[in-house]
Amino acid sequence: MPQWSPDGLQLAYAYGDGLYIIPAVGGEPRKLASLPGWEGQTVRWSPDGRFLAAFGYATPEAENNAVFVVPVSGGELRQLTPDNVYKEGLQWHPGGQRLTYHASLDNSETRQAYLDGRSPSLLVNHENPVFWDYVGTWAPDGRRFFFFSSDVRKEEGKKDRSGVYVYDESSGSVTLFSHNSGLPRWSHDGKTMAWTTGKQVSQLWLAENIPMEADVDR
Repeated sequence: MPQWSPDGLQLAYAYGDGLYIIPAVGGEPRKLASLPGWEGQTVRWSPDGRFLAAFGYATPEAENNAVFVVPVSGGELRQLTPDNVYKEGLQWHPGGQRLTYHASLDNSETRQAYLDGRSPSLLVNHENPVFWDYVGTWAPDGRRFFFFSSDVRKEEGKKDRSGVYVYDESSGSVTLFSHNSGLPRWSHDGKTMAWTTGKQVSQLWLAENIPMEADVDR
């Protein structure tokens, strides 16, 4: 799954044990880093195009992935998170100095890894109410994190609360943005966003003047 660079001049992809970039006009790929295993669909360019990040496996025996980052200009591949838990939903913050990911735990969490090497930190703790976060995306302003979740409590008599939620970093609040919908996507200038919603509709149909079996035989 090749990923376009922010300037549209290069593509990045993982293949085998390598992480590569290649000019969009063609040419020879350049290998930036090696690992025993990559999750190729998670390759992400930093907003300024200077770094590539992806989930990978540090050793052939590793059961869980970790966040890795490498300079596009060439340099050391760095592991930003431990590999003690499986992760998904890797996304850069618009500021380009941190990455967001989901940790698959009993108490679902959205965490952050830092480009400067600081220890990962918690962004959203999905304990109250209990949600399960699958994947998310930052708004262009870098203040709000939209993520798809569902309420895993399934209490009797309670409405289904699956949909897109938004975390406001300034207040720390989590609110339902849109029920039964997809993640929003923004226009290039960041001023307009679009998303899909779905509704379940039940219909009652009536058929009239149905031929009887005897009428069909004749």
